[in-house]
Amino acid sequence: MEKPAVKADKTELNSGLLAVRSALTREYLPVAARLPENLQPEASWPEREVLPTLVLLPTLGKADLRPRAEKLALAMELCYLAGRVHDLAAAAADADGMYGRSILTGDYLYAAGAVQLANAGYDNRLGKVGRILSRRAEARLVSERWNERAYVPESEKIANLAKDTAEGFSLAASMAADLAGLSAEQQQAYTEFGFYLGVLQGISLNGYRKGAAADEALVYCRRALLHIPECAALAEEMLLSKLAEEKTVSVPKAAYNRA
Repeated sequence: MEKPAVKADKTELNSGLLAVRSALTREYLPVAARLPENLQPEASWPEREVLPTLVLLPTLGKADLRPRAEKLALAMELCYLAGRVHDLAAAAADADGMYGRSILTGDYLYAAGAVQLANAGYDNRLGKVGRILSRRAEARLVSERWNERAYVPESEKIANLAKDTAEGFSLAASMAADLAGLSAEQQQAYTEFGFYLGVLQGISLNGYRKGAAADEALVYCRRALLHIPECAALAEEMLLSKLAEEKTVSVPKAAYNRA
């Protein structure tokens, strides 16, 4: 039987996710609609729910923090989707002349994310977010060069996920843990949880084989959650179990993303 506190937290989490989804509808969909369907990130659970869930989890039960948590979740998701728009543009042939529009759309979404970060009171983190996004761009350039090679070892693909997805998730987790007022040890643990969750997200997103690397990331995620028992049950149910079982992945069109 589900404990009452966990049930209440799940209800609050779903309410927060609905608020973020509604805000995305206003901020993101009108812009994305100007792009052809093949250049829009999929409206799937891995694309739209994982990062907001990560941000909202530590603040559950703290009603006074909810507005800022939702703004922070929206900001990080806008930045995430901006990167995905850029990814899809880079992976597609520019036969329809949409590459430039996609890049501008992604840049607009980055700017919108920055505005939301400021609204959430994270002006002092904008520089760090910018550096993480630059490192993500470096990772995508590395991946693009894989097109020139006949074979890329899986270990190299997994290692590239640190800059590609994991560092961004880790930063989002760090800001959420700070907002929630977790202890220093718990903040460090939740930041680590975010990093390895980002690895799992990258494996799922790119359609990589779910082998030893995914198993190791799951172990590290669960180990980190031992320090934050109040988040552990929902994190397992709403994030880890879903990513572990995820079969339908949003695979970019470029050959370098094939497992």
